[in-house]
Formats: sequence, structure tokens, C-alpha cells
Amino acid sequence: MAELYLFNQDDKQLTIISEDSGLISAPYRIEVNKIPETPFSFTVEADSENAKYVLEENKVVFRDHEGDLRLFVIKELDDSDGMDGALTTATCEPEFLELAEHIILDKRFSDKTAQVALDAALEATGWIGEVEVDLGLASTNFYRMRSVDAIWEIIKVWGGEFKDVVEFDEENNIVARKIKIIQRLGKDTGQRFEIDHNTTEIGRQVLSYPVTAMYGWGASLEIEDEEGNHTGGYSRYIDFGDIEKSIANGDPFDKPKGQKWVGDPEAFASYRRIRDGVELHREGEFYNQDYEDPEELLWATWQHLQDNKHPVVNYRLSVDLLDDKVSLGDTVIAIDRKFSRPIEIQSRIIAMEYDLLDIDGTTVVEMGQFLELGEDRLQELEEEVQKIKDRPKQITEGSYPDIKPGTPVNLETAGGIEVIQLYWEYASNINLKHYEVYGSQIEGFVPDTQHLLWRGDTSAFAHNVGTDQLWYYRVRAVNYHGTPSDWSVQVMGATHRVISDDILFGPELAARLRQLSETAQTIADGTISLDHLDGTIINGNRIHGDLIAIDGTTYIGEGVIGSAAIANAAISRAKLQDAIIGTAQIDDLAVTAAKIASVNADRINVGALRGIDVYGAKFRSSDGLTNLEIIGGNVRLTQSSGQYVNVNPDGLFGYNSGGSQRFSVDRSLVTSAALGTSNSNVYLAPDSTNEVRVVDISSIPSDGVAENYSYRPIRAQGLRFGPGYNGYIGTDREVRITSSAFTQADGSVVYRDLRASVIYGFGFSTNSTNAYIGSDDETRFVNKGYVDGSSGNPVYRNARGYKAYFAGIATNTSAGGTHLYLGANGDIRATGVGMADEGSIIWRRVVAAGFQGNYIEVNPNTNGTHFYVRSNGEVQATASGTTGTYIPIRAASFPTGSMASYKEDIKEWTDSALDIINRSTIYQYRLKREVESGHSRVRQGLVIGEGYQIADELIDGDGVEQYLMNSINMKGIQELDKRTLGHAAEINWLKIENQYLKNRITYLENLLDVA
Repeated sequence: MAELYLFNQDDKQLTIISEDSGLISAPYRIEVNKIPETPFSFTVEADSENAKYVLEENKVVFRDHEGDLRLFVIKELDDSDGMDGALTTATCEPEFLELAEHIILDKRFSDKTAQVALDAALEATGWIGEVEVDLGLASTNFYRMRSVDAIWEIIKVWGGEFKDVVEFDEENNIVARKIKIIQRLGKDTGQRFEIDHNTTEIGRQVLSYPVTAMYGWGASLEIEDEEGNHTGGYSRYIDFGDIEKSIANGDPFDKPKGQKWVGDPEAFASYRRIRDGVELHREGEFYNQDYEDPEELLWATWQHLQDNKHPVVNYRLSVDLLDDKVSLGDTVIAIDRKFSRPIEIQSRIIAMEYDLLDIDGTTVVEMGQFLELGEDRLQELEEEVQKIKDRPKQITEGSYPDIKPGTPVNLETAGGIEVIQLYWEYASNINLKHYEVYGSQIEGFVPDTQHLLWRGDTSAFAHNVGTDQLWYYRVRAVNYHGTPSDWSVQVMGATHRVISDDILFGPELAARLRQLSETAQTIADGTISLDHLDGTIINGNRIHGDLIAIDGTTYIGEGVIGSAAIANAAISRAKLQDAIIGTAQIDDLAVTAAKIASVNADRINVGALRGIDVYGAKFRSSDGLTNLEIIGGNVRLTQSSGQYVNVNPDGLFGYNSGGSQRFSVDRSLVTSAALGTSNSNVYLAPDSTNEVRVVDISSIPSDGVAENYSYRPIRAQGLRFGPGYNGYIGTDREVRITSSAFTQADGSVVYRDLRASVIYGFGFSTNSTNAYIGSDDETRFVNKGYVDGSSGNPVYRNARGYKAYFAGIATNTSAGGTHLYLGANGDIRATGVGMADEGSIIWRRVVAAGFQGNYIEVNPNTNGTHFYVRSNGEVQATASGTTGTYIPIRAASFPTGSMASYKEDIKEWTDSALDIINRSTIYQYRLKREVESGHSRVRQGLVIGEGYQIADELIDGDGVEQYLMNSINMKGIQELDKRTLGHAAEINWLKIENQYLKNRITYLENLLDVA
């Protein structure tokens, strides 16, 4: 019976709803690695007692067809009242979609497992990630990404398939939420669904929108100037027009240089258009601004073309499961030959629908491909562009040549009880990234993502499948550009078949044999006694009561028994009063209060045997397999196998049947395969002045001097020191943490990680070239012993080194710091990452909001002569701490760039400069800044402001443009000079006229004198 467990928002269980308590229906749909539009809903009688718990944001848990617990949240409610009565329908969504509300700012992974990425995606969400398959190593990043999108990214990069489940405790409380990535949903069953057999309805839908050629557009790159500096602009979207590919060179397609699209010849042959005798491609576009390398963009576009070059086909079947079980992801066969174009396909089940109230009778499955109906491509592209804005640059492996890897060869399989081991010849190509193993239980399968079993960089794979399994495998190699090799040949592997009576004889015969075996055992263990044989005739002789009649006349009463065997007989004294017993064998004889002077017997069974001394050779066990004897001062216990143990005052010694020693325990040495206890701790207890040593057994015995022993490793799960004490690891040289082999066959050492809370030491050095200090956030240098969670505030310490490489340096506000100090005995220099105190130096820019110093000068270590101050606006000199209080600039000269090449629309200015000058008044004034500083002086100049006379042509914002004013003054001087020249001519003419007049006067005066 289907049951729905209802919880409130805090995971408190409210009630359980079933058919008996008002549940009407519970349709459920699942899809492979997708979320259906309506994955789950349920309808209850609105007037039922439990309907009051069907509220928005409450939670629902149920078991699916595989028995897994699935968790949903009620998002929509629909109340209705009609012919069926008052009903409430709840529409739900999976609770794991809450991961869409958790943002990952920046997580990067290089050659990591899918488990590492999944743990990062689910960090601080309350969900647990479990990757149940080895998907190898891969690289990606989560940048400003939702956790739910990060899960899809993991599946896209590493592979595998997805399932979300929860776990209950014994009281049906939710105790764990899990996101599982498994090898694949379902399996290859070979199951057939045929119309009129186990399928009541089958349908096929085809959407034919194939693409035969694809344009690819990648990132828009920043534009740089000749010096490599960003100009602030961006290029057009990159394409792969400059890339050339050729099938003759091993590429999967031809693309000439200059062609900005890539075509698929197979798709072109099938779906080309012919217009006016010309064959035309069906073209599409691929956008992804993650790609900054044209080569990678080309391969991504080619792969997108492969995904869109065929029509999409979807099959929908209503199946009658009965005893057949089917799961999401199973590879099955669907057959219906009633169409003129028969349906005969082998494909995966990509979706299932059923009602929880009747799973077997309502199951509908879909096979083939999902149909994207009503898709708005323009909107999708807009969303994609918006999504990829601000993403970081993609980490590429484009330095490797894109050469198609060779096909894996020499595949071999070895079957075990539950594991099939697959081997092949390892290729040492430098461009080989990993291998992929695909498998199926169907011979001749066509490899697809559903068949991917493993991805890794070794040439062996162990497949855990269980007993009596038959599998088929194919392998391919993949390079760093994602280019795969051809498929290997198919090989077969099988695990061992465990033989049982049912398999060997068949179930019915095996059951009969077990019954006969039980009967035989009943007879053997004495369950049938003489009482059961009373009155029985055996070979003509009758057995009755206490008498045995032979030939019907002879009775044994006071007879003579010769060489007879009487087993378990109770013979009274009367019976034996006149009896004669010759050479009789009496088994289990009970003798009461008898006096036996001497006994000569091979075996005597007694309840107790008392005496002062016992002399004899051996004491044997009742089964005859073990004996105990005393030989030459040893008490020896011997088994039927010949192995024996000697115990003597020196110790305990075990030997094999041939006499070689198996173990020993004496005062100096204990030799054994293991020492342990089942009910307590194991103690190795030296006295207070000595130690526990693990040495080569050949070193024992010795003189006790530590240097005279050969020491051996200790292997354990962990090491604990005495409670409340420090732990010490003492060595005369280094403490090294290495692989379990310590050194490799070639003498090299593989070092392992050390994880601890705090490490104290005088120094730290790396085993390789670089030293790495890993942290999820900051690396802090603080007082000894302080860690996250310690009480109080840390005391920050100095860091001293030769060079430091950082993405940024900031002041430590936690230490009360405000300023950032860079201390040097010489210069503080901004250089390339290589840095240098001498030789060739690559100089870099310093970008900041401000700079305070006594001077700025050109770098004398370069070939530079001029000093450049660059700005998108003006260069303004103001008083310290201000942006509006200007200060003088003093220099030898202030040339202004005035080349014709800097200007356009050049023509002579003919307006009057003197008019501009005469419309401006020169004032005297004091600068407020100088008055406030106590160095006031009277200055003369122009003043901009209301009530002050200044020509508009001279004003530039809140100042006067000096170059403009100089130019106006120059033109004013030219105008004055022109005027002056005119005045000079007039003066000269006046002088001539004056001289003429003077001469005239002199002439007249002379005439008067004569007269």
C-alpha cells in the first residue's frame, strides 16, 4: 500500500496518508538527469482528517518503484468540488531544487574527482554528496553559480547520472538528504516490449529539424595596445575561420582555412536542400563565450553539430509489468510491426510515469530522446549570454597537439568470483588524457554515454558485477581536446558461477536428495531403536520383547555367547550368573563396585581416575585426532596433521609436521603471525627506563644498544599518545611522511599529505620546487597555538622572505592596521612576476586610487626619456586631501601639444582678441588656502563668479585655460601690433608734415628779415 509521509517545514512528522485515509491518486514522473514540468502531485479527499496537513511548503516523502525514499515540497494547491466530491490536489517539486537558492562564488578544480566537486557544490547546504562510481579526474570551475547548476556541470564534465534520496531512522524521521551520482540509472536487461503482449499502447513522435552545418561564436576578447595594456574596448566574438582541418590528416571533417562554419558530410548527404540545382546546407549557430581559443571553439561547435544533426524521435509505451520489472535508464527493446514503417528499436527508458497507488498497472515509459516542444531559441540565447557574463577565463589544455589517439589494443579479461578485471596495452602518447571503458550485457552493443563504466588514466579496470555475470566491453582513448580514438575490439568477460544442488540437479531433484539425506541422518544418529523393531521379521528371524527367536525356536536366556559383540547391552547379575564369556568385546561396560586386580585394555572410559602416579605413553582425544604425551622434559600436544606444540620451563614452541618451527614464546622472543585480544586492549609493557622497539627478527637477541638493531615499519589505522600528555616522534634526522612503500623501485620517494590543527617547528621546506599552503580562505601568520575557534583575538606576526607572489595585498584590519607598509632599503619596484635585482627587468604599471610621495621621476633603469601622466580627463594639481583646492605647478616650461595631426576643422580665427581681453577685468585677491596656511600674499588675475567681469571664451569649468588665454593674448598683441604699425606710419607722416611746416616757417622768417 502506498503511503505518503507528511512533514512540516522543520521536518517534524505530521501524519501518514494512504488510500485508507483519503488518498485518491499520486501520479509521479521521473526523467534521466532532468526535472519534469510536473514531477509529482497527489489528490486527497478534502474532508478527510489528514487533509488539514496538506499545506503549501509542507513536505512529502514516499517510496518509489525501486524502494528509495524521495522528498518533495508542496508548492501549489488546487481545491475543487464536483461530482467526485471535495478534493484537494497538491503539486510538488523535489526539495533538492532548494539548491537553486544557494550560490557558489568561486570554486576551481584541476584534475580532481567528481566527489571533490560534489562536496564543494553541496558545502553548507545540508545535503550529502555520494559518488558511487569511479569517473576519473577532470577540471572545471563553479563561478557565481547555483549549487543545482553545479550538479549538472559535474554530470556534464565527469559523467554519471543523478538521483536524490533521503533516509529515515527507525521512527520515520528524516536523518539524511543525499545527492547520488551513479554509473547509470537502470541496466541492460534485454527486455522486450511488444504490442498485444506486455504493451497496451505504443506511440512514436518525430521532430525533424536537423542541422548539417554550424557556425561557432566564442568570447569577446579585451583589446590591448602595443604595450600590452587593455584599452577598455572589446573585440568581436571570435570564430574559427583561421583553423584548417582535413580528413586526410586524420580529422573527422574537412574545413578549409577562411571558412567560418563546419559541416557534417553524413548529415549533408541525408538532409541537404536543393535549390535551382545547388545543394545547400541547413545552418545553425553555436554560442559560448567560455571559449577564448579558436581551436577549442571549433571542436565544441563540431560536438554541438553532432547533437543536432538528426531528427529527434520519442517513443511512448503503456506497459503491463506483471512479473517484469523495469527501471528508469534500462536499455530495452520496443517492437510494433503494424506500421508501414515498423517500430523496432533498442533504446534507454528516458522517462517513467506511474501512479503510486498502482505502479504495475499504470506505468508508462518513454524511450529515445526528449522532445523540446515550443522552444524559444532566441530567449535561450539571450539567457545564455546573460549567464556567461563576468565568467572567468577558461583553463585550457591547448598546449597539447590535437592528434587523434591510437586505438587501445591487446584487451584481456580475467574473471573472479564477483569481479571482472579488464586489461589493455598502455599507450605513452603525451597528448593522451584518459581512457574510457564502456560495457553492456548485450553482445554487439553500440557504445553510448549510458554504457560508460569508468574513466581514468591507467590501462586496467576492475568491474564489480556479482557472481555468474557475463559482460562485453569496448575501450577508447581520449586526448586533451576531447578527440576520441576509434573503438577497440569487443571482448567478453565473466565472473565465476557458484555451483549449488539446485543448479547441478535442478530444484525438484535437489529437494528430493535433501529429503533422502535427512532420512539417512535420522537412521545414523540412533533415532530408530529396538522398540521400533518389536515384532519385526529380519531374514526369517523374529525380534520380540526381551527375547530373540532364531528359526522360531531358539531363545537367548542362559546361552553361551562366543565371539559376539554386544553393544550398549544392560546385563544383570542374574543373567550372567552361570554365563561363560569367552573372547567377548564389551562396549560401554558399566561395572559397579568391582575389584579388578589388573586391567589390560586398549581403552578405558571412566568418570574419574584417581591415583598417585600415572605412567604411560599417550593421552588421546575421544576423536582420535589429538594426543598428549610427555617426551624428554616436554609436554607435547600433537594433531593428526603432524603439527605439534612443546611446553617446557623455557617456553611454548609450535612446530610443523616436518619439524620446522611455526612460533615460539620464551623469555627473549615471541614469534607469531599476530597478537591480539577479543575483549580488551593489547599492551606492550616495557619498564619505565626502556622502550617498545619493532626490529628485524634477525636482530634478536642483541645487546640492547639501539644502534645495533635493524628496524622495521609499523602499519596501523592510527596512533594515540598517553591521555593528557604530549606525543613525541623522535629521530636523529628527518620525520618523513611517504607512501606505504617508503621508496619506489627506482629509489624515488612519494610523499603524502600531513593534516593537523597546528604545526610547531623551526622551519618548513618543500620536497619539490614550490611550497604550497592550502586554505579555503586566508593564510594567517599569528601567535603560536592560535587557530579558528581559539578564545581571544590573534596576535599577528611578520612574514619574511625573498619574493612574494600574490593576486592582492591588503592591510590587516583585524590587527588594528589602517595603512599598508612596503619597506625597502632601496626602491619599491613593480616588475614582471620574475622580478630581479639585476639584469633584464620587465617593468609593470602601478594602478591605484592615489599616490603620495616626495617626487615622481622617469625610471632611470629603462630607455625612457619622457615622463607621461595619463588621464581620460584632466590632470589636476590640488592640495593634499582635496579635489578642488588647486596649487601651483612649477617647472621650466609648460609646452602644450599643438601639432596639426592632433587637430581637425582648422581655420583662421578672425574675431577680435582685444574685445575678449577688454571684456575681462584683472582683480587682486588672496588665495584662501594660503591664508589658512599663514603664507598669504596678494595675487592678480581673473576671477570666475557672479558679479565678476570675465569673457566667457576664457572660462574652462572652474578655471581658465592657460593655452587659450596665451593664444588670445598673442592675437591681441598682433592686433595691437597692427594698430601700432598704423600709428607709426601716421606719426612718420606727421613728422614729415611737421618738418615741412618747420621749413616753411624758416623760409617765411627769412623773407621777413630781408624785408
